[in-house]
Amino acid sequence: MNSILGFSEVLETSTGLNDKQTRWVHNIHSSGTQLLALINDILDLAKIEAGKMQVRLVEFSNYDVCEGMLTCFGRWQRRRTSTESGAGAGHPAAAPGRGEVPADSVEPDVQRDQVHAGGRPA
Repeated sequence: MNSILGFSEVLETSTGLNDKQTRWVHNIHSSGTQLLALINDILDLAKIEAGKMQVRLVEFSNYDVCEGMLTCFGRWQRRRTSTESGAGAGHPAAAPGRGEVPADSVEPDVQRDQVHAGGRPA
């Protein structure tokens, strides 16, 4: 995975690509980064279940989470809509305004310290 991400970064800075190829390389890099984050999250969950990590609550921005999800699925939805309608235009995803979702909430965060048998971080 790191090789794919590294090579896609090299290609992104390359000047010999046309617009379509540049978009493809960007999509490869973006999707690879998201996949790597997902794999790391799954590994963290396994560590939590094995008692090797502790979970603590931290504040986060609901707006940033929603914006990230819209960015992630927006291109897919526009492509799907344009394919179904045959029009090619699609419907862009509407981003919520900052006032439409609470600014902060609480989510679990993984403490990446090793846990002793007594359940306390090392």
